[in-house]
Amino acid sequence: MKKAKKLKEKKSAPDRNISLKAEQSRLNIDLTEQPGPITVVNGRLLANYVRPHFTRDKIDDRYIGLEFAVKLTEAHKTILPEKVLDAWRFVADGGGEGVSDLPIKPQTVRIYSTSDGKEEEAMIVGALVEHAKVGIVEERGKGEAVKYTRYSFRLVDERSKNLLAFACWNDGKDVWLDMKPTQASMI
Repeated sequence: MKKAKKLKEKKSAPDRNISLKAEQSRLNIDLTEQPGPITVVNGRLLANYVRPHFTRDKIDDRYIGLEFAVKLTEAHKTILPEKVLDAWRFVADGGGEGVSDLPIKPQTVRIYSTSDGKEEEAMIVGALVEHAKVGIVEERGKGEAVKYTRYSFRLVDERSKNLLAFACWNDGKDVWLDMKPTQASMI
């Protein structure tokens, strides 16, 4: 009984006479805008894995496309392919709402769950980059509507157990991508 009384005594109603600004100045809270989330670390970029796409070709080979979306920030200017940067500049300069079907060379992609993780969730060598586009998107549902530039694309490869497992259990999650252009075969 004594413990319950002590807990109730510690809880007190907030003092409504103190204004929010006075409280912030008393606590030395910096009211300037804070930088956004970190989106590029150690050559890896933060991306949202949206969903898988399953396809077949004419001879019944089966493929999986992993769809990703990246909210573009200044940090991405050091890591993205030149064609994506050109499309981003075009859209930012008022060239329209977006640019679709960007020709991106095949990529070797390692997918990690953290920015500094050593063990990859999945790896794709020579992934085709399809449906690559840069566009202005309006985000709603978190207060007022906010517009930002998004780069979205699909990484396509033959179906494998590893890719199927990743595709089915990670949709909607943020992941870290290490993307490098794949060198063409010398043969």
